[in-house]
Amino acid sequence: MTVSAAGVEIDGRSVCEFGAEEALSCLEAAPRPAPVPAHGDGVAPAKIVAQTSLPAPATCLGPGPDGAALFGCEDGSFGLVAADGEPRELGQAEDRIGDIACGRLFGEERESILVASYDATLRWLEADGSERLRVDLPPGTHMPSWGTSLCLADLDGDGRLWPIVGTGSWTVHAVTPEGGLRWTFHTAAHTVTDVTAGDLNGDGRDEIAVGTVYYCVPAITADGERLWEDEDYNDFWNAGPIFPSVRVGDVDGDGEREVVTVGSDALVHCIDRRGVKKWTCSIGDEAAGLVLSAAGIAAASLTGDVHLVDGVGRRIWRTRLGSPCRALAAVDGGYVVGVEDGRVLWLDEGGAVRADVQAGAACRHLLSAPGGGVLAATADGRLLRLEPPGA
Repeated sequence: MTVSAAGVEIDGRSVCEFGAEEALSCLEAAPRPAPVPAHGDGVAPAKIVAQTSLPAPATCLGPGPDGAALFGCEDGSFGLVAADGEPRELGQAEDRIGDIACGRLFGEERESILVASYDATLRWLEADGSERLRVDLPPGTHMPSWGTSLCLADLDGDGRLWPIVGTGSWTVHAVTPEGGLRWTFHTAAHTVTDVTAGDLNGDGRDEIAVGTVYYCVPAITADGERLWEDEDYNDFWNAGPIFPSVRVGDVDGDGEREVVTVGSDALVHCIDRRGVKKWTCSIGDEAAGLVLSAAGIAAASLTGDVHLVDGVGRRIWRTRLGSPCRALAAVDGGYVVGVEDGRVLWLDEGGAVRADVQAGAACRHLLSAPGGGVLAATADGRLLRLEPPGA
């Protein structure tokens, strides 16, 4: 088999020809870089309205209490920044922060903050940042109990949210108000990369979809049991192996929620609520971000492309940005993407680049803010507030 810029041949017979828009320029004698959108081509300058230094490069961003934003850093520090204020450190873990989250836990009136760290702890903070409870994540038999990922789930169908934490030791835990464990689920397939909640089976309670680093996308019932038996959702260890992001939503409008994930196999995977693969769609490289929106499924790739895919796996558009993508977020009217060369770009729902700004370093994390703006955490340890024209 021969793969060239023009197409694919098997034993000298052409089985696939790439059109001009699909040509693999990287295989040409002189590879062509993707065009970089420039001002004057409908691309307006966005602006940096505020910036500050974090204690270390951020590992995660998330919405916080009372309109604030939360950050976690490589050195184990974590804190929040008000909409118009400077970052305020809330604490220091003994290792990097895996994830950070905020919500009204167990029906309480006030929001709480959750911090999962690679020091094998889960910290529960009050909205003012004072520590309320610390949970030592139990050791596993395979890997350290790093706190890698967080979500909140309505496990009883009564609106009360329970903390769910994924770990490096092949486990997912549901945490009780007293800091105990309601249940522990064993993925049987290595470190957890992401957890997300949604009612998959229609019982009125949330199930948990799980990303891992080793071929599998398990799902967990509200009672901590396996939702589908095939750990690899009937794909017999051919997918992934790394699934960095998982999302839940009714993407095809059939009234049932699906699990959508991206793998290091360069594919977007859509899995039905029974654990069966519905479709896959190639994005050409490993993913740097995944967003579900009303317009479709947006995925950014390390090739430097942003793809929008519909609910049945058909690509709606692809936008080439000329530099590897590193972060993706949804904003009003479209998407924001950070790329390796330091640009942050606003795309509309049709995939056209409408605005950009140079952040001075690669953006590793993005968080949407009111008015179409974003918070951007850069690889050199800064936190920037960015706004598009007219914001």
